[in-house]
Amino acid sequence: MTKVDDQRTIMQLEDLLTLMQQLLEADAATHKSLDVELQQQYEADPSQTNKMRLALALTTPGHSHADLLKSQQMIDELQAQNESLPRVIAIYLRTRVAANKQTYALEGKVKALSSGNKDLNQQLEEVKAQIKALTAIEQNLEKTNPRTAGAR
Repeated sequence: MTKVDDQRTIMQLEDLLTLMQQLLEADAATHKSLDVELQQQYEADPSQTNKMRLALALTTPGHSHADLLKSQQMIDELQAQNESLPRVIAIYLRTRVAANKQTYALEGKVKALSSGNKDLNQQLEEVKAQIKALTAIEQNLEKTNPRTAGAR
């Protein structure tokens, strides 16, 4: 690699890191406009830079079109092209994909646990209602049959 290639790689990585910071810090409206802008830039010019930027955005939680599989495909395509993707950028992009796969998996587990917890809470409430109903029946029986009340 030449010094020019190194500088180009550093500039690309700096651009990706800046974009990631913007995506992570953006409110919902800004995030949506960034998503649209990145998609339009890529459609107008599917260059390596625009493809990297869109692939990065697709890995971002909260991205309106987050798609880790599409992002992974785009990264693979970039690496397969003649102008090989710089190793540090490929590592960064793949790390983003891997980290977000783990994040989505954990979110899925949390949702499942939360759903399971709701089911358990509902079952608990049903059991409490049944106990309350049985207690009321028992109290009514004790009132109507005084002999059973004394037998206890």
